[in-house]
Amino acid sequence: MGAIGVTGSLAANRLAREADVVIGVGTRFSDFTTASRSAFQHPEASFININLNSMDAAKLGGEAILADAGEGLQALQKELQEREYRSAYGASEIADLRAEWNAEVDRLYGAQHEAGLAQTTAVGIVNRTIDPSSVIVCAAGSLPGDLHRLWRASEPKTYHMEYGFSCMGYEVSGAFGAALAEPDREVYAMVGDGSYLMLHSEFVTSLQEQKKMTVLLFNNNGFQCIHNLQREHGSDGFGNEFRYRESESGRLTGDYMPMDFAAHARSMGAKSYRAETAEQLEQALRDAKNETVSTLIEIPVVPGTNAGGYESWWNVGVPEVSAEEKVVHAHHTMQANRAKARLV
Repeated sequence: MGAIGVTGSLAANRLAREADVVIGVGTRFSDFTTASRSAFQHPEASFININLNSMDAAKLGGEAILADAGEGLQALQKELQEREYRSAYGASEIADLRAEWNAEVDRLYGAQHEAGLAQTTAVGIVNRTIDPSSVIVCAAGSLPGDLHRLWRASEPKTYHMEYGFSCMGYEVSGAFGAALAEPDREVYAMVGDGSYLMLHSEFVTSLQEQKKMTVLLFNNNGFQCIHNLQREHGSDGFGNEFRYRESESGRLTGDYMPMDFAAHARSMGAKSYRAETAEQLEQALRDAKNETVSTLIEIPVVPGTNAGGYESWWNVGVPEVSAEEKVVHAHHTMQANRAKARLV
């Protein structure tokens, strides 16, 4: 059914909401995974937690099973088979949910936007164009959410995400590490312009060591993930776009800064491309594969064209008192969602 929680699929989140038994395997049951403890709404839901960490095994009031994940699952499978256990869900019901979600992924991968490439469209083009054996690396911003929901991996060891702490700048260095570990695979760092500016120095190291990797730089003119989060919680957004400061107002509301990331990559000795359309992106990916040195493809995407939350929620504090009515409204929405969260 795909991913679960804040960055999860509609199919998985609907099943989680109805589940009366949840088996957690090696999970910390974090805010993102559990949609801030609101994902599981069955009034009698119980939890079985297979984990080597006793603290995580005890979360959500679950039955703690301290065991290796593989060993624990094999033992559980054996017991269930002996008892001839069958899920209450029929095969057609599960298939229908999955088909509905696959159709939604297809829609997002084919989305058209009059202002330019949508981020989900660009992700879809990359997904269908690169070799299935290629490794993708990502860490921070809105891209990990889109990849967690939408990416269709078909081979093992090809999907490498840093979800734990959303480490901005990990993407380029992580991809360089993957290129060292997997010299026979194409390796792609998928990174936003904000994260790229945080840390891209290992791109130079890849050129120095002659270990090819390809950086797919999604340029949406700022830290749009946090910009989206601000606006979703009543703010007008502040300081998260790469805009000039206007002399009249003193605010960062001027034109976007015209940074040329493709030229920056060339200045370091890399090959580079800029792809503003679907056709240009497909061609750039094919050309990049044939390059023998590290390459960067700059992909301008329309801000805010990432995927949505799909019946999930993230508990982000919002002020109770504000002169802005939309902030007060966001606070009431937060309180209503908190009331749905499990207390243990």
